[in-house]
Amino acid sequence: ALIRAELAMVLVSGGLKGKQVTYMAFDARVPTGAGFDRQAALRRLAIAYFTSHGPATIADFAWWSGLTQADAKAGLALAGDALEPVAAGLWAGAGAPDGALSAPCMHVLPNYDELVVGHQDRGAAIAPGAPLRNSGRDGLVFSHLVTRDGRALGTWRRELGARGAKVALQGAPALSGAERAGLEAEVARFAAFLGTPAVLC
Repeated sequence: ALIRAELAMVLVSGGLKGKQVTYMAFDARVPTGAGFDRQAALRRLAIAYFTSHGPATIADFAWWSGLTQADAKAGLALAGDALEPVAAGLWAGAGAPDGALSAPCMHVLPNYDELVVGHQDRGAAIAPGAPLRNSGRDGLVFSHLVTRDGRALGTWRRELGARGAKVALQGAPALSGAERAGLEAEVARFAAFLGTPAVLC
């Protein structure tokens, strides 16, 4: 009955009261939106997707959003000069940086990260020579990825011990001093999240 009421927009989940789940009237919890028309919505979604996930294809956009190919193309056309082609069939937000960074931008990402989940063809997310496969049902989506400048180099795993955690790299190539320093900064952030010491190994 509660699920039906939520689907009918009569009730919604409220805040926790101690450990107890509460419910509220939909109209009291959800503010009335200003709304916008369908074309404005397609334009806004296209700009948001290609700016945050580009370079990407129209097929990527359609797959990620659930739109038809026709609606995905319409959204791209409506975006106008907010988006720009960066290669054959690939689009990104206008003014996206395309030069080399002054220092390598390193990250340790969780599985199901948008870097790979946001695209059908994940080849552009893999660094040249990285020991990672780009196929529809491989482990790329399920892997914890090590990235440099937005492209996957290899994978990592967490090892918990009595004295803290270790972040163990797997399959990544030898790192330069700057790359290792960047990863060590990321591991420090991960340690703060875990609330326990963590080291890169």
